[in-house]
Amino acid sequence: MRFRGSLLFIALVTVFFFVGGFSAAYASPPENARGVHATSGNGKAATQVFLPEGYTGAGYRNWIALNNVHDTEANTVSVRFYGNAGYIRTLTYVLEPRGRGTVDVNPFLNGGIEFCTRVSGTRSVVAERSTYRGTEGSSSRCCANPGEDSLFAHCLAEGYVDSANGYDCWISIQNCTSSPITVYLRFVDEGGANYPVGNPGRVKKDIPGYSRGTVHVNDYVPNGKAFVTRLWSSNKFCAERVSYGPYFMHSSEGDPLGALDFTGDATPTGGNSRSLTCGISNPYYKVTSYIASGNYDSVGPLVYGFRYYKFDGSIYASNNDTIGTGIDNPPYANPARRSTVSYTTPNNPAPVNGVMELWSLMVDEPYPRHVQWEQTTYRNNWWGYSVSGNHRFATKIYFAEGYTGYDDYIIIHNPSGRKKSYKVWFYWEGPPSGVSQIWVENINPHCSSVVHVKDWVPANTSVSVQIDPNTPYDPYTSAERVTYFN
Repeated sequence: MRFRGSLLFIALVTVFFFVGGFSAAYASPPENARGVHATSGNGKAATQVFLPEGYTGAGYRNWIALNNVHDTEANTVSVRFYGNAGYIRTLTYVLEPRGRGTVDVNPFLNGGIEFCTRVSGTRSVVAERSTYRGTEGSSSRCCANPGEDSLFAHCLAEGYVDSANGYDCWISIQNCTSSPITVYLRFVDEGGANYPVGNPGRVKKDIPGYSRGTVHVNDYVPNGKAFVTRLWSSNKFCAERVSYGPYFMHSSEGDPLGALDFTGDATPTGGNSRSLTCGISNPYYKVTSYIASGNYDSVGPLVYGFRYYKFDGSIYASNNDTIGTGIDNPPYANPARRSTVSYTTPNNPAPVNGVMELWSLMVDEPYPRHVQWEQTTYRNNWWGYSVSGNHRFATKIYFAEGYTGYDDYIIIHNPSGRKKSYKVWFYWEGPPSGVSQIWVENINPHCSSVVHVKDWVPANTSVSVQIDPNTPYDPYTSAERVTYFN
């Protein structure tokens, strides 16, 4: 397993600036990679963040990446671990200004533990968990600041179970408060059927303060079903889905949807149209991707639309027609629904590489509603990964995790209707630690560029990345990090 640096450090920043323009139309990942994980990063930092998933069973290795986003002041970060029964232990980590830190979790926890992590700093911080099992891996960004009212309900768009063929799905839930809470879950397939069947048609999970709860979806959903997961509570929590298959593991965090009443009917406050940045593929092999969408709202139906842009800016495909409806008619018959669209990149000519922009509209009201999008991508018998999109109105994007012993690619997408340039900051862990910055210039409207991280950061280094559009008049952006490894 890779070396990830010391547990505690305080050091002076060694600064390297690579100033100037950068442009990339296409980057080709390694053909022989046996594992991939990806994340769309965090749209903001916070003084308290949560990571619901973690497991120290035989063959599993867990890392937590930390990044102090403050430019001039150090950040003392407490990393607290909790299991199903409560608190386990605390580690303290001091991050220099803009500093990156890494926690190798396994030496500090007993084997066979399901755990979650609460990260709190004296200043804003972002965090990311990466878990490896042999040649498989998954990663997930941290959950949003629990001070927000959005953490009473979540939606997990992706999910598939088939116990007979080795497909398992688990939902990890983390209580974001110091008091016990009850979280309810309901699984809804593409036909609108609810699981568990019968009355009350939901799973109930009691979770102690700040602790972890786990639900094995295979116990409730029939084999061969794709589904969306709705979760709700009377208090704040975070959630994550972890899926295992014959040659992959992947995970994705829940999307906070807004405050709701205790019965689980989401209030129609705001929306979450997203730009989903699709993973890049290789000219030498073929991948298949699935776009899963989950409608949480109790009103509908919804129209889902998308446009797929290649890196050269041309539209590969678009669909303004209905590719899935939110609920059956009449309204309120099924308050959630899973819909799926799949596409396959060709082997020859060169595969399609680009970004998927998605949105949701009410049939009778022209504004976005509570819909979660997620993409899963598979190379058959090699690897699979999943990623949820950035919110349409995200500004800066933070990636806590990165390692130049692997192949990290940052895909930057311009979701606006005008050209934009982006500053990309790299903060790497020492000794010696360092900071560098490049410009990715003049990305065309709805187009993307790719940054190969190891081209700009020393070898075998743990690194965090920040994407800054630097355009106050139009600050929105979308990005994804894809990591290929052996």
